Amino acid sequence: MTQTKEHLIDEIPTTVKDLDADELEHRPEIIESLCMNCHEKGETRLLLVRIPFFREIVLSSFKCPHCNFRDSSLINASTIAPNGCEFTLRVAENAELNRRVVKSEFTSVSVPELGLDIPANEHSKGELTTVEGVIMRVGEGIRQDLPYYLVNDPDTAAKFSQFLSRLDALIHQEGEFEPFTFIIKDPSGNSFVESTYAPHPDPYLFVEHHARTEEETIKLGLPVAEVAEVDAKHKHAQRYTDTDTIISEGFIAERFAQRLEMEECPEEVAIIPFPCPMCQTDGENRLKLVDIPYFKETLIISFKCETCGFKNVEVKAGGSIDSHGTRTTVVVNHHDDLNRDLLKSDSAQVVIPEIGLELAPGTLGGLFTTVEGILLKVKEELRRTHGFVLGDSAITTQKKEFDVFFNEIDECMKLERSWTLELVDPLSNSFIQSLTPPIADPKLVIERYERSDEENERYGIDALMELDAREKAEAEANKQQ
Repeated sequence: MTQTKEHLIDEIPTTVKDLDADELEHRPEIIESLCMNCHEKGETRLLLVRIPFFREIVLSSFKCPHCNFRDSSLINASTIAPNGCEFTLRVAENAELNRRVVKSEFTSVSVPELGLDIPANEHSKGELTTVEGVIMRVGEGIRQDLPYYLVNDPDTAAKFSQFLSRLDALIHQEGEFEPFTFIIKDPSGNSFVESTYAPHPDPYLFVEHHARTEEETIKLGLPVAEVAEVDAKHKHAQRYTDTDTIISEGFIAERFAQRLEMEECPEEVAIIPFPCPMCQTDGENRLKLVDIPYFKETLIISFKCETCGFKNVEVKAGGSIDSHGTRTTVVVNHHDDLNRDLLKSDSAQVVIPEIGLELAPGTLGGLFTTVEGILLKVKEELRRTHGFVLGDSAITTQKKEFDVFFNEIDECMKLERSWTLELVDPLSNSFIQSLTPPIADPKLVIERYERSDEENERYGIDALMELDAREKAEAEANKQQ
């Protein structure tokens, strides 16, 4: 009896086992299968495992004893992540080619220097490989089809041969290394590129998490949330990041801003029907507008699924986008400092110089917590995303570095050392509580700085300024007419 992929995934919660090097009884399931090469009977071995600090996967391996045809694949068996992801790696030396890569069946790959762009399609499959392995597989696919084109289309064959030469030269470089960019995009959020510098900042790897588009949602087979009366303002707001002012623009403003801002009902909680991102059953987003003293109005969005228990809380700063970025610094050397309220937006970068911690913007998302709470979140996120350097296959030196780093975080939480927390937010939507309002807090420093051109481009500020200038010019022209 054959099993569909969907049925197999449904059974995983009762059969999946933790990946353990000491577990001797961890045996794969063996299924008799048809060999697609010689059409004789072969064997498919399925191993359902949970990789520590990562997620559940199905390892599939096929072997035909008649023609020796082999095939292997990796299937993500865990839930689809709430957001898509994009990893951009600058490969500047041969060692970077050995970075491990988890690539799902929804992942697209590109190498701009080669003009290589491989979109995900219905024949794509997940795999656990390396940067070099991903690129080499591209070459293998082209070489497999090259004999056909040599006979039927010599011009195309010549172009393929030229491309293969460039690809081989890129992978097998000698002498001075010519850097190139390796990019993977995955709307399911289930792909990963290893950071060889973790837990410290990786100068060559940039990670970005983003909301899925409607087209990507449909490709993943997820239901598209039905939102009525979505006009041009909503489409325009899509160019913002998750930290933009959703109170003043977008569909939330269209339907709820007036109700939330009515003086006679300041405590009202707005409710929006919304499907659960995990199990897709109908749920509710609850929105509450809170006025934080000495800061600004903030929108808190809470979701809880009664079916699967999934919970999520998002924090969005309201009002207009500030003209400058903000760097907020607090010295932590007392228990009262650990209990300071802290609002971190999606665009904020978290920095603790004393232990070499520097989280990229977007890491941890938007959250409302305390100074101690953000340390706990950092530990949790590092354990979740860096399974390669914490599991059984980890390199000993890297694992020791992580152990030292976690000990340093524990020392900060126990106040065994004085340390500094910095929130660097280009959109000025982050906040650390002052303990002496309205008098200036001697431990808290707030600096405003000019955003860089890169930050203005990343958050759509340049586009908004151009649009504003165009609208003003059109309004002025209409007045003159």
